[in-house]
Amino acid sequence: PCWIGVDLSSVEDLTAVVAVFPDDGGDGVRYDVLATFFLPEAGLSRKAERDRADYLRWREAGALRLTEGNVVDHAAIVEHVAELGERFSVQEIAIDRWNSTAVNTRLQEEGFTVAQFGQGFASMAAPVKELKRAILAGHFRHGANPALRMCFGNVVAERDAAENEKFTKEKARGRIDGAVAAVMAMGR
Repeated sequence: PCWIGVDLSSVEDLTAVVAVFPDDGGDGVRYDVLATFFLPEAGLSRKAERDRADYLRWREAGALRLTEGNVVDHAAIVEHVAELGERFSVQEIAIDRWNSTAVNTRLQEEGFTVAQFGQGFASMAAPVKELKRAILAGHFRHGANPALRMCFGNVVAERDAAENEKFTKEKARGRIDGAVAAVMAMGR
């Protein structure tokens, strides 16, 4: 069984689909993670330079899928999630509320249970805490996915007065879409 987090781009940036497979190993839950990223192919060199990312190499490694044109193709994302649903027992899909109505509807039409996932402290604090625990314990296994590694490397967590943490793009050093999608999947 797995849970999927989807962090959509606004129009032309990185979109992340992260499947999380929890496994209770007795000494804390371990997570196997399968991350796929989507990016429009138009202007790829400019995006790679801006994001300090080797997008062409990542595409060759299978970590990044390019879609035709200059905007992200939501149909490709729905198709990828449907493929995951054929291979794995997808329990639920977490998706950011912002700008997700069309993808949310199409995923539901494919038969998936979709939950909108907020980006505030109330939604993010517990899964960010669990993610930190899993990473520090060596229980977060992502197969050395370079795009996911970049996203985690760019994260700057924001804290509230009660020491709750959330990931925010406003404070990040670059793209964090994969880290956000992982947290959303873990949160469900």
